Amino acid sequence: MGAVGGGDEIGLALPWITLGNDDGFYLRKLIDRATVDKPVMVRLTVRGDMESGEDRMSGNVYGILPGRTKNFILISAHIDGYFYAAHDNGATAASVLALARHYASLPEESREHGLLFLFVGDHENPGVGGTINFVEQYKDKLREDLLLVIRPEKLGLMHREGGATSNVATPMTPLVTNHSPLLIQLMSDSVSKFNLAVSKYVSNEPAADESAFHPPYADLGAISIGWQAIGRTYHSTADIESRLLGYPELSMWTRSLAFVIDQLENYTKDDLEKDGTLVPEVSTYQSISLKMTFGNF
Repeated sequence: MGAVGGGDEIGLALPWITLGNDDGFYLRKLIDRATVDKPVMVRLTVRGDMESGEDRMSGNVYGILPGRTKNFILISAHIDGYFYAAHDNGATAASVLALARHYASLPEESREHGLLFLFVGDHENPGVGGTINFVEQYKDKLREDLLLVIRPEKLGLMHREGGATSNVATPMTPLVTNHSPLLIQLMSDSVSKFNLAVSKYVSNEPAADESAFHPPYADLGAISIGWQAIGRTYHSTADIESRLLGYPELSMWTRSLAFVIDQLENYTKDDLEKDGTLVPEVSTYQSISLKMTFGNF
């Protein structure tokens, strides 16, 4: 599947697979019953084929709604995933589609800045689709006119406690790559308005689920914001089987994104950079410590 840190190390990591929820629970029961004298014995036959970029049928889809200025806000979601991919990342893709439909219904003169809705089709491997190829193809336009990148991820997940789904949403981690006080305040206002659960920690990780975990937007000096949550059902079938998606919560997250987009109409790139820090040039996923942890260094 590729190595943490990406780049030239893609394909050099130890091969791995993902079990579905039912198989995972069954294996867990076997392990719980195991003893020193009677350990769990599993015979697993796996066949894997490496696919080149020429063979992969994947791509990016995007649409642009122009505004009064040449600047635009990019709202992105990846549309590939494991199993049902409802949590990662179907719910967020639905949210971004809803935003695109909402803003497309408004007159062009109502938008100060343009909106670019991007759906990337290949984020776990570099190749035909993915953020890296999109940025490379349009880097001059992005470098000159990109106001902000909004990267929501894994929206609408409900918290699970004691084997049951609760009525409390899983807290999301906010992302502001330059720790702009203005952007942090806008995000705080949005979650307060819609009574959403977030952590107090604000991440500045420049790469989310882009291809090979490179930070291509950061390479252009662009600021990114967003929300993300990872629960115990990550990359499993449990998001559907345990009914862990909360559609009212997903609706509120979508409305909160619209709130932020609407507020950004009042600001320029200089406003978003004021009193902020530099966007990190290297992703945590590319750090030496993480590579050493996963044996890729």
